[in-house]
Amino acid sequence: MQGRQIVITSTNSITELGYGNREMWSNILNGKQGFSKKYKTIAPRQTSFSGQVDRTKIKEDYFSSKEVDYLDDIAKFAVSATLDLAKEENFFETDMFGYDPFRIGVNIGVGLFGLGKMSEASKFFSNKDYSKISYHHLASMIPNSAPSQISIKLGTKGISTSASSACTSSLIAIKQSYLEIAGGFHDMMITGGVDAPLEDVWHLGFSKLALAESQSENGCKPFSSDRNGTVSAEGAGILFLEERENALKRGANIQAEIVGFSSTSDSFHNLAMEPSAESPIKAMKSALKMANLNPTDIDWIGSHSPGTKKGDIYESKAITEVFGEKTPPVTALKSYFGHTIGASGVNEIIAMIESAKRGIIIPTLNLTDIDKASQINHCLEVKHCNVRYILKNSFGFGGTNSSIILKINNSHLH
Repeated sequence: MQGRQIVITSTNSITELGYGNREMWSNILNGKQGFSKKYKTIAPRQTSFSGQVDRTKIKEDYFSSKEVDYLDDIAKFAVSATLDLAKEENFFETDMFGYDPFRIGVNIGVGLFGLGKMSEASKFFSNKDYSKISYHHLASMIPNSAPSQISIKLGTKGISTSASSACTSSLIAIKQSYLEIAGGFHDMMITGGVDAPLEDVWHLGFSKLALAESQSENGCKPFSSDRNGTVSAEGAGILFLEERENALKRGANIQAEIVGFSSTSDSFHNLAMEPSAESPIKAMKSALKMANLNPTDIDWIGSHSPGTKKGDIYESKAITEVFGEKTPPVTALKSYFGHTIGASGVNEIIAMIESAKRGIIIPTLNLTDIDKASQINHCLEVKHCNVRYILKNSFGFGGTNSSIILKINNSHLH
């Protein structure tokens, strides 16, 4: 496993921030946010913002008329992001890049399964309209519904599975996909994450936990002294992973190499964070160890920081413990995307790759009055510099923590 270099050759993101990487990057450069005011009052709080995918941009020919009706948004988003990327990269014209279909696998991280279809079925039950409930409602609740639909649409025959660990789901899926290739089980993995949490039960649960943003002017404001919660959003992010030598042979444009990762668990509480932050600290340190890097080698950190009062400071303290007083620049990407739950890690990775390969570090939005308890090096304006190594954190419910380190291919800048 040590000798195989696993690289990211293609990426695609679908969120309100942009349908595809080009639109996403254009909006990031213009300082736009991937969420907008959509007032929704569910006791005890009124949420002002959410990030919704523009469904009019989903290509109709990707789905049959029956699929349009019975597939959950999770499957639709994941399939759309993948097929758009496959077409852009000539996946079908090149006979799956020349790979054996049984050597191409799919692993998609999902935090919440079929929430839309479950909500729909619940309404049918409440109204005793049982005839409208079908086996499709059951199928949408199966964790691997998104990856199985991708496999069906692409014709891949390798593993088709889903990783689920709340907000770290996509990073876990990427890690597992790395291991599939590094271990010699597959030559290519289609991985990433997807989620569609914007249902009443989600908004209500987040509100009761006082985690949802409420009646703010700018929505998600990580590390700001007046932050008051995160903004829920939906979307999908997809990566193509391959072994470096195979990718070079077929002339792929390598975006980045995965050089380190680690996952830990607090083993403390379903919702509360373990006070010492021992586990996220260990995740970052272990990722650095795998990458054979020192903390000073990291050029940029993408924090998890959802914009909650406790979560942001918790991570800030963990980063300071690992990197010392002079941390690398830190950007809270949820100030752009909102929180796409199982898709958050991969969408933020894609944004970081798009930025870093251009020699740019993008700032955290809405950060005008930094919480004094946060002592990290907050990125407050666009920085032009050589970005070689990036570290991305994702922390989630249940005390799950993941850190991943990428080596950016920015050789074209030299």
